[in-house]
Amino acid sequence: MKLPRPALVLVTFFVLTLTLNGPGGQALAEPEAPWREAAIRMSRLQTLLEYFYMETGEYPPNLKLLERFFNHGVPDQVPKVVVPVDPVTSKPFSYELSQDALHYRLAPPDPSVYGAQALTLETLDWGWMAALARQRRAEQMGMECRLKIEVLATQCEMYAKDNEGKFPSRVEDLIPKYLPRVPVCPITGQPHLLVPTSTGYFISCPNPNGHDLKKFGYASDKGMVVEPMENKPRPSRPASGSSPVPASSPAPSSSPAPAPAPSSAPGQP
Repeated sequence: MKLPRPALVLVTFFVLTLTLNGPGGQALAEPEAPWREAAIRMSRLQTLLEYFYMETGEYPPNLKLLERFFNHGVPDQVPKVVVPVDPVTSKPFSYELSQDALHYRLAPPDPSVYGAQALTLETLDWGWMAALARQRRAEQMGMECRLKIEVLATQCEMYAKDNEGKFPSRVEDLIPKYLPRVPVCPITGQPHLLVPTSTGYFISCPNPNGHDLKKFGYASDKGMVVEPMENKPRPSRPASGSSPVPASSPAPSSSPAPAPAPSSAPGQP
């Protein structure tokens, strides 16, 4: 199932939730100019954060990475994306990220400059689309892990070419001539495994289950070996107007049970 592109997501579903509270928690009808400008810049920053989330499945660990993400590979003559800063202090906004990288809080670097007017922004609730973002991240991590495995296999072949057809018995044999360091799985952070076999070698991800796979590796005589987990559920777009009844609360016998949601989005196989 293909995920919705961020541009479509932002146009169709993106709603900025800006918390602008004055003294006593009352909303301010006409905020002062600096406070209003700070609110505008924070909402722009939130747009970048949410775009990043729909592309990667998590929020960035810091705002510097956010700017590098949007400007990577952009030609010099093209205007760059600039992360907004606080209009009064010219310092970056305060950005607090949860440990799971799925929730954040934005605030001015020095709230006291705005007096009693509280100004904060928090994570948007994407509902079912959050599962799609996490799926996208898992797919990207899988592609990155596969690339590292293939690079490792290529260096094993180079090693054999330089050693009369003998393959390395461990990854460390490739360091530093063929590889600068031992490659690791992007999900687990653990090194990839190299095991000698009767036909050559087998390189595997240290934790294929982290990619929702039963096997994930490269065999010298077969190439990539990818075996999916059996009966692994995949996130999907809920059916329009459907309201599934939780398993713990069965539908009354007098009312027909709602139709189950389809396993994929409309128009998708």
